[in-house]
Amino acid sequence: MFNKRQLIQNIISHNDECTFFDKKNSVDLKTEKGKAKFLKHICALSNSNTENDAFIIVGISNENEVVGTEFIDDANVQNLVNSVLKNPPLVKYENIAFPNLKKDKSIGLLTIRNNSQITSFLKRIDVIEKETIYHRIGSKSEPANGTINVVKENKEIVEKTYKYSQNNIKDLLDNVFEFYKLWDKAYNPIYYVFKEQFVVCLAGYSTNDEYLSEVDIQIINEGTRLFFSAIQEVKVNITEDSIIIIEFQRLGYGENFENYATYSNNIIFKDNGTYSINKEFIFTPPKFPAKEIYSLYEKTKKFEERIKSKDKFEVEDWEFGEGLANYYFICYLNDIKEAKQDFINSIEYLDGVAALWHRECNDLLIEYEKNYC
Repeated sequence: MFNKRQLIQNIISHNDECTFFDKKNSVDLKTEKGKAKFLKHICALSNSNTENDAFIIVGISNENEVVGTEFIDDANVQNLVNSVLKNPPLVKYENIAFPNLKKDKSIGLLTIRNNSQITSFLKRIDVIEKETIYHRIGSKSEPANGTINVVKENKEIVEKTYKYSQNNIKDLLDNVFEFYKLWDKAYNPIYYVFKEQFVVCLAGYSTNDEYLSEVDIQIINEGTRLFFSAIQEVKVNITEDSIIIIEFQRLGYGENFENYATYSNNIIFKDNGTYSINKEFIFTPPKFPAKEIYSLYEKTKKFEERIKSKDKFEVEDWEFGEGLANYYFICYLNDIKEAKQDFINSIEYLDGVAALWHRECNDLLIEYEKNYC
């Protein structure tokens, strides 16, 4: 089993960006332009590395400083690659924990498995046309007009990099102690061993008997962060060979706030030294009386106008304002269609907790429309 943290350090310390490795400070998976740029590099690295794995490392500065990036769900990357690329390579996005980073930051490691077929674009995205083929020329991902630059010499380099990234007992124990230092006793850090191969650490703040918040779950052998929740609450169930995580989103208004289940994550550890993560969208939109919803919508619109006119607010006003994105989102889910655009526009003047709430609701909105609209 490889230590993914050591693998990243070996890649960036011995190689500049090249035909099998690309690094990014961050990636933008919210816009078409950002997705297209990300997919261009995946396509190019796949085509130029037919006999070895290739890598994109996210959260590394141009000076090779480990700066970190937000948690990115592997399922979202898989869906993007498989929906836009023709003959897509097998990819795996992992969030790798580093001790010097903030708790909510990781280094993203995207591994692109070697692919004997030519990868191209299945459809147009942003300015990249359908059927476009990319390959690597040095550190650049360039359109391939004819012959594809396949670099067979990379195979030996990548094999040696993997060899020098093997786990040892000292690293394993050091990483367990690091995890316990990262999360103090209030977060109840604990470790589990699955299949006598995977050492998994879990920490989470217990809000009551049912829920945990700020949950961090890592495979210590690899340094891989399997799950991280910044503000949402979750329920965690541990079995002999799996971890089941149910994510919840707090939605509502006034006295009607409740936690609504949004995703089920089933992490299954296997006898052959591998594991899988199955994520399922299980959200059922909350429904409220139409009269109350229209009243909430009018109140939210008036509050928005006060923000724009820079009115002076009392403490109770700000408490209402923190949930503004949530109110618009609920109104949209309860058939006030114009509330969707109000919700989208509200990010322009929200900050702090209100902006975090908008981000959580926006992710939920995207998934909701993908499944129900």
